[in-house]
Amino acid sequence: MTKIRIWLFLQDYGGVLALLVAITATLGSLYYSEVAKFVPCTLCWYQRILMYPLTLILLIGIIKQDEHLPFYVLPFSLLGMGVSTYHVLIENGVISHPTTCTTGVPCSLRYVNYLGFITIPLMALTAFTLITVIMIATHRAFSHELGGDAGQTAVSTIPESRSAPYAWALLLATVLVLIALWALAAFRSWESNQALTTTAALGPASGQALFQQPTFGTAPGCIACHSLDPGVAGVGPSLSGIAGQAAQRVPGQSAGDYLRQSIVAPDSHVVDGFAAGVMYQGYEEALTKNQIDGLVTFLLTLE
Repeated sequence: MTKIRIWLFLQDYGGVLALLVAITATLGSLYYSEVAKFVPCTLCWYQRILMYPLTLILLIGIIKQDEHLPFYVLPFSLLGMGVSTYHVLIENGVISHPTTCTTGVPCSLRYVNYLGFITIPLMALTAFTLITVIMIATHRAFSHELGGDAGQTAVSTIPESRSAPYAWALLLATVLVLIALWALAAFRSWESNQALTTTAALGPASGQALFQQPTFGTAPGCIACHSLDPGVAGVGPSLSGIAGQAAQRVPGQSAGDYLRQSIVAPDSHVVDGFAAGVMYQGYEEALTKNQIDGLVTFLLTLE
């Protein structure tokens, strides 16, 4: 009986549950771009292209009570899962930046880092996965012929469709992918925090290691916004040749002092063509003095 009630619930409300997830994801992404003023990267736009239409598709399917709704939704949600998974892997350094992510906002940039590892791509992946799981389960519910009085239909009389093993296998694989990527993000966050607590040397090697980290705990890493390649700008300017440039930026201020101030008080010196308030403002709290010194020492080698 409980099993029958679940199938009936999914037939009636599966689309509504998926719609709530899609609306939440859509409003969340609009908040980040329109209110928080986070500029979406290329992969974020791809995920929006796949998520936004789902709100309309699901709404129409619910109004029409279309039992084929999962077939309209799953191509979008499965492809969205693929793009989000790719984005999470880039963000955690498992895959290098693709060509599409080398201009504009880098795809490794972490605007938010809840609990030290929950980022926008990971939230998008979760939304696409939830919609996929709900739609697969809803499809299974519609595949059952419950008949007239479902309350008096024995569970043993519910026929299993031939596609049942494939549907359950896809459902299990979907959940396992989500769990694995959440675990990866949590491990990378722990690994980053461990590096922060153990990196105390002031040499350029330790500074370079810090520079290459995608995050400093909950703060975005330097490499997320700054390239070391000449003429390749991201959210911030390229740091190629920064040692020579820093020495000439402010009369009477040494290159080291300029770089240190640019880290702890980013809006003190804003390079032409870039806006104030974009760079993370809390590095003085996120990093120790030794770590900031290590970064400065490394940057002074970039002549």
